[in-house]
Amino acid sequence: MNLKNYKSGTLKEQYQYKSFTPSTINHTFVWDDPKINTMLEDATRALGELNAFTMIVPNVDMFIQMHITKKLEIISSYQFETIHPFLDGNGRIGRVLITLYLVSNGLLKKPSLYLSDFIEKHKQEYYDRLSNTRELNDLTNWIKFFLEAIISTANSGVETFQKILALKMEMDREILGFGKKAQNAGRLIEFLYQKPIVSVSEVVKVLGVSKPTANNLIKEFEAKEILREVTGYQRNKHYAFERYVEIYSKS
Repeated sequence: MNLKNYKSGTLKEQYQYKSFTPSTINHTFVWDDPKINTMLEDATRALGELNAFTMIVPNVDMFIQMHITKKLEIISSYQFETIHPFLDGNGRIGRVLITLYLVSNGLLKKPSLYLSDFIEKHKQEYYDRLSNTRELNDLTNWIKFFLEAIISTANSGVETFQKILALKMEMDREILGFGKKAQNAGRLIEFLYQKPIVSVSEVVKVLGVSKPTANNLIKEFEAKEILREVTGYQRNKHYAFERYVEIYSKS
């Protein structure tokens, strides 16, 4: 089916209300707009780069937790939001389904594509494209909008991962300066990639060392500005790997 011939569905008069039934999308879609081909290539490249980085960045699951194929899933997202099965949260669930679809079809190894930031920044255009698809059968511009979201979000993810790798290389060099403590320092850094805010008791447990040993190691991390105490308490202190957290929070 050519995109220009797409019909979004039918509006039916029911008792005291109208209902909209989306048309089926199990077609082979074709299009005349060459820009879609270019955007599909850019999206494929961006997803490929993002996928590659998820395999080498330390604890990429952190990236996924911070934010808890390219044609059919985009159309499916539109249909999900058009059907509107829930009172609230349809958009968020629809965007999660896109990422899960990419993972289930092998285009992403991990669910590292988080589209909501892009949608929030372009909310009015998002609603306009959604409405135009339903009311004017304009599926072409909906696909373009979502491809742009994928490209922009994937590129942003790659930039974040590049910063993480640069920080990791810097930390690897710092560890060499710990001398005899380098082994424990390296293990602590690896743990901080998984859990960037820790307590002394957690360090004791993870490293299998005494409390004084853990305290001394944390003090050295503070001296090197790797960790910073964030509670201000005299007891039950917690220490943050702030540079690491900041990279993710700004992504």
